[in-house]
Amino acid sequence: MRSHDRFSRQTCVPGVDQSKIDNASVLVVGAGGLGSPVILYLSAAGVGTVNVYDPDFVDETNLHRQILYTDRDVGNSKSIATAMRLKDMGTDGWVSPHFFPSRPPPEYAEFLRDYAVILDCTDRWSSHDAVVQSGLASGKPVVHGSIQGLLGRVMTFRPGGACWRCLHPSEPSGAKDGPRGTLGPVCGVIGSMMAMEALKIILEWPSQEDRMDVYDARSGEVLSLPRAPSADCPCRTR
Repeated sequence: MRSHDRFSRQTCVPGVDQSKIDNASVLVVGAGGLGSPVILYLSAAGVGTVNVYDPDFVDETNLHRQILYTDRDVGNSKSIATAMRLKDMGTDGWVSPHFFPSRPPPEYAEFLRDYAVILDCTDRWSSHDAVVQSGLASGKPVVHGSIQGLLGRVMTFRPGGACWRCLHPSEPSGAKDGPRGTLGPVCGVIGSMMAMEALKIILEWPSQEDRMDVYDARSGEVLSLPRAPSADCPCRTR
């Protein structure tokens, strides 16, 4: 049991109800560059249950941005290393060493309804599609983040609003080509924005929706772009 003295600097912020945070469950899909700050900040804030999907292993090239891990984790399963960090932080949860299914079975709808929010910290078009569409089908908000070089994007998808296919009807050509570079702090900024968005949802504060925030690390500017449901979305025209 974690002492509430631990959270005294956040509970003195107007509107922060620690009991809501304590009792919340979140699902984080991806424990990499974005998942690392998301998992660490939500655990540090006292989120009661943090469940994580990631089938990958820690590689030395991860360490400049995936701050969940250290040199001793290289070569080991991310699921084991992440589970150890959650335990060290006094957070309940499990970490699955499996892929989030690209075509979740019907019973996933019930499974996903247990969460206050789902966080999409993946790095492939197909994974973004699976996480966002599955969350929305279960009636849950999905906080999405992505990185491309010095640009980062954050958007909260909610049932009835725009979905992943509204923004990206099909996978762009070249999306699977080679590794994409980024700087670690860009992941930190976007992951922190995602964690804050999740806490706003948990606390029932007004949260970002119907827009995508695009962060340019070179200029330091954040551009908010409106995103409405598309009448031509393949999910709506089936």
